[in-house]
Amino acid sequence: MNPNTIELLETFNSEIKILEISGKKINGELNLNKFAFLEELDCNFNSINTITKLPNTITRLNCSLNKLTSLENLLKECVNLKFLNFSFTISLIASLSVVI
Repeated sequence: MNPNTIELLETFNSEIKILEISGKKINGELNLNKFAFLEELDCNFNSINTITKLPNTITRLNCSLNKLTSLENLLKECVNLKFLNFSFTISLIASLSVVI
């Protein structure tokens, strides 16, 4: 994870339930191991290619307009997921037929 992303995430309380980080110029990996109680994540309009350590408390995930390459591990971790948006994530859409 790049230093700017680490610095940004450090500004948030680890017990928050909603994390809104859209358009924050995050690139590469987004590691959410700090947020054990997170229920909603909105991280659209960045350049994220991997989301790791997503807590199983997540019910809503908006990761559209990123560079994600796989949802397989995310979907295994997110057993309570009720809403998922990954629109306009071209690299992911190309590989999605393999997952389905």
